[in-house]
Amino acid sequence: ASVNGMVEAIRQQLAGGQSYVVVGLSMGGMIALQWAKNHPQEVQTVICINSSNAAFSAFYERLRPEKYLSIITALLQKPAKRELNIMKLVSNHPVQHQKLENWINYAQQFPTSPLNFVRQLWAASRFKMENAPNCKLLFITSEKDQLVNSKSQSAMARQWHAREIINQVDGHDIALDNPEWLCQTITRYLHNTD
Repeated sequence: ASVNGMVEAIRQQLAGGQSYVVVGLSMGGMIALQWAKNHPQEVQTVICINSSNAAFSAFYERLRPEKYLSIITALLQKPAKRELNIMKLVSNHPVQHQKLENWINYAQQFPTSPLNFVRQLWAASRFKMENAPNCKLLFITSEKDQLVNSKSQSAMARQWHAREIINQVDGHDIALDNPEWLCQTITRYLHNTD
């Protein structure tokens, strides 16, 4: 039920002695930042996509309040309906039926319990980091994110004087909406900062 706990769970699955480039979407960005802060020798670069931080934005300024009911409703639905509603929350594009089928199959293979979802939401709501970790930082922000207010990630980038790239079209899950653009953007950044 904490971002610190999630960091340690990930680290236990990896071989030690390496330095990583960590790309994190939403709460994954919070986990990446915490990892870099807790274990700076293990993280050389963090790329945050549509993340947020309670140090610079209140919870209601981060997760859009008008989406609370949709999130709770999705949590209580069967996998097919839940994944459709989640896709509508995180994407700004028409539903991609093949990707939706993949999401449904994945949700059935590896179900997330309602309790685990609540733990994740609780952990994300409490994530607070005043100072930037000591690594390279890039923030990729969806200006038209319908789930998380883009201003919350922009505030973090601004406070930490970090580079921010604005995506003006795609939704919260840029990797779903525009994977080619995202890969090209990350690749360009990594090649320009080596």
